Amino acid sequence: MRAFDRLFDAERGGLRVRRMLVIGGGGCSYPKHVAATRPGVTVDVVERDARIARIARKRFFVGELEEAGRLRLFVDDGVRFLQAADGRYEAIVVDAFDGAVMDGRFLDARTLAAAKERLAAGGLYVINVVCDEGPCGAGRLQRAMESLGCAFARVHAVFATDEALSDRDNFVLVATDGGYSFDGSFGLA
Repeated sequence: MRAFDRLFDAERGGLRVRRMLVIGGGGCSYPKHVAATRPGVTVDVVERDARIARIARKRFFVGELEEAGRLRLFVDDGVRFLQAADGRYEAIVVDAFDGAVMDGRFLDARTLAAAKERLAAGGLYVINVVCDEGPCGAGRLQRAMESLGCAFARVHAVFATDEALSDRDNFVLVATDGGYSFDGSFGLA
C-alpha cells in the first residue's frame, strides 16, 4: 500500500487525485485504504470474479463503503472496463494477477491507449509488477517499463518488495505524461 500511495506524490506537482480506478480488486485492501485515508477521493474498483466481489462486499466491508458513496465495485474484465468506461480518472491502478502471474494485457499497446483515454490530463497509470530476482526478473521489469514508455512520457519505478515475506521482487510502476517526482523512485524520462 505504501508503494501504491507514492502516486499521491504527484499532488506536489499540481495533480489533484479525485477519482481513482483500481483494476484487480480482490478483497479491496488498497481501495479501502484510499477510502479510509483520502476523504476527497472516490474509488471505482473492477474485479472480474463475481465470487470474490461477493465475499469482499459481505466479509471485507466493501458493501458499507459502497453505501457511503466512497467506493463502487464492478464485476467485469479490467481491459473491457477500460475500453468501455466513461469519465476520467486522475489515477488508474492495476493490481491484476492470474494466480501469481501478472495479467500482461495491461502492458499491451491497445490497452495502454484505452487507459490514456480514461486518464485526466497528466493522470497516472500505476501497475504492480512482480518478477524473479536476477537477470530474468530485471529483464521483465525493463520490458514493462519500456512498454509503458511507448505510451507515456515518463515511467517511474518504486521498489515495493517486503524482503521478509517474499522471495520475488515487487515494483510499482507509475507512468504519466506529467512532470512529477515520486519519492524513492527511479525511471525512464
